[in-house]
Amino acid sequence: MIKQFTNLIVDLDGTLIGKDQKISPRVFDAINKLKNFIDINIASGRESTGVIKYARQLKINGPQISDNGAIIIDSLTKNNIWGNFISYDNSVGISKDIKKLDLPVLATHISGTMRHLDFVPKEGFNRISIMDLYIDQANNIIDLLKNKYDIEICKVYLPYNDRWAVDLTNKGINKGHAAFELSKILGIKLSNIIAVGDSYNDISVFKVSGMAIAMGDAPDELKKIADYIAPSVDFDGLAVAIDEFILPKLR
Repeated sequence: MIKQFTNLIVDLDGTLIGKDQKISPRVFDAINKLKNFIDINIASGRESTGVIKYARQLKINGPQISDNGAIIIDSLTKNNIWGNFISYDNSVGISKDIKKLDLPVLATHISGTMRHLDFVPKEGFNRISIMDLYIDQANNIIDLLKNKYDIEICKVYLPYNDRWAVDLTNKGINKGHAAFELSKILGIKLSNIIAVGDSYNDISVFKVSGMAIAMGDAPDELKKIADYIAPSVDFDGLAVAIDEFILPKLR
């Protein structure tokens, strides 16, 4: 029996867009073809505004996943459909530790994005990110925080500046969990989802989806659990995956 796929969950940086922060014409055309067969949902570590920007370029309606799975937002209304927070106490403690590092930070909350952690909302933050790191810095920060806080920690490659970020969300909150919440919202099965990504924060959604596609420059940990490995974003890998692997299974 052929599995009936209903949704594509696609990563943003390094998958849908490259270093120029643009959707290439070939990828744009491939997405438009795919929309005739299944629904498409973006899942990104970026904040909601960034995800909505690209969803609207592609005229993708409905729920989109942002903040590494901490928020699901409606791309048309901009209303939060679902969200989860790092606890207030953890948010305060992490903020104090990060200030000592004197590194760029970004924290998100339903009220907006903050680049200074002087004020912590009463719910806590949805996501906290330490930005623009070298790989050794990212690994050291992960070692520092994982032994102190019971939270989700993931390093993410930033293709636009060739650096890394360390993203923090509440324990168990990641793209995979957001896919589970999305499946409940849409009334679909996780096994009917195809996931495409290129970095460590995509591992969780690969593990719960019915099919997984890794980009050519993805880490080995991601490639090992993928059903198909596409070329890198520089060679329109998402378009290749859609045209040569996904669409033949849907027609």
